[in-house]
Amino acid sequence: MLGTNCLKKLVAPKGEMLFSRLLIESLEERICRTVDLPCDVDNSGLVEPLDVLILINSLNSRGIQQRASESPEVDWSYDVNSDGWLTPLDALIVINALNRNREPLQIAVHNTVESDPNSNGIVVSDSVSLMGKTSPFSRLTLTSRNETGETGVLRLASTADAGAFRIDFPLSFGRNQIVLRVRDEIGRTIDSVYDVKRGDVIADWNAASLNVVRDLFGVN
Repeated sequence: MLGTNCLKKLVAPKGEMLFSRLLIESLEERICRTVDLPCDVDNSGLVEPLDVLILINSLNSRGIQQRASESPEVDWSYDVNSDGWLTPLDALIVINALNRNREPLQIAVHNTVESDPNSNGIVVSDSVSLMGKTSPFSRLTLTSRNETGETGVLRLASTADAGAFRIDFPLSFGRNQIVLRVRDEIGRTIDSVYDVKRGDVIADWNAASLNVVRDLFGVN
């Protein structure tokens, strides 16, 4: 079976060449940044082991296919890395995506020290820098709503293979509610709601002073 045999050669752990591993990692990062859920070959909205099975069955029945042949029997949505070929590498990329995302999807986010040096939730500049970490190769969507109900700017970003991110986001005066939505590379989503207040130096000083008093007297 051509597809299975080729796949075993690609996965072989000990004899694997460094170049091959780096090539696969580079392809995965490029795919994540340019295509929405490329590993979802059956277009179900989620990447699942079934997607791997579909690819392997296609390879076993038809072998490696080149897009130039334009065979009507080949579904080119199976060409996960968009290189014009349907090969075991496409299946391997999906397997790697599933292996990277075995744990539940999570996100941690906070202001940078530069944005909020007093850690009181008040930012005196016209934007806030958010740092955090989530699953590798995830896509981030940020929206904000200010005190008057106006919706802020939408920003899109992708995390790298470590899952870390830093995003500068514009703020309106007053309270800003920022909703950060994460969609990982296998289609799962999670939302994190974050409140930031854009104030001035006086408001920042008052809030910092109040925090000191609370800490001193143990008041919440």
